[in-house]
Amino acid sequence: MKKILTQGIIQPSHNAYSSLILLEQKKDGSCRFYSDYRALKSIFVKDRYPIMDHLQHLKEVLNLLRQHELKVKLSKCIWREQQVEYLRHIILAQGIAADPRKIACMLEWPMPKNLKELRGFWGLTRYYRRFVVGYGKIATPLSMLLKKDSIIWSEKATVAFKAFKTAVSAALVLALLDFTK
Repeated sequence: MKKILTQGIIQPSHNAYSSLILLEQKKDGSCRFYSDYRALKSIFVKDRYPIMDHLQHLKEVLNLLRQHELKVKLSKCIWREQQVEYLRHIILAQGIAADPRKIACMLEWPMPKNLKELRGFWGLTRYYRRFVVGYGKIATPLSMLLKKDSIIWSEKATVAFKAFKTAVSAALVLALLDFTK
């Protein structure tokens, strides 16, 4: 740490929005560099406005565009849709759902044969963990395999892999918050 500090690669920061940088020694003796964002996440304020209130914002934006004689390209605009794809999610009036194409990809994923394939499946499923009831319990045997240098597939891992596919096929729609209640 002192070496990269003296080389100017890193520098101390007293900014309230900075994150802690850590070095962790791996089993092979090399170091893993990572950022701890927990303190930063604790000061974020979540979006408190439901999507329905954004119609007024849209009117304001369009009025400002007109006022400053700016134009939008109509082919890049989507207006009054029943659902919108955004950041690998589908936003509906009822709430937020996982992208059906990603669900299909998870359901078609073959049984992992090596650590790289398991990490690929793990990354995809972890992204949608909020939509799967009991994700932590289902995923534990698979997460234990990620902690090793090579995977030794067990019956528990097979059960977890199949259970996750069953659970993801019944993925939930997360309700949007109603701040009027």
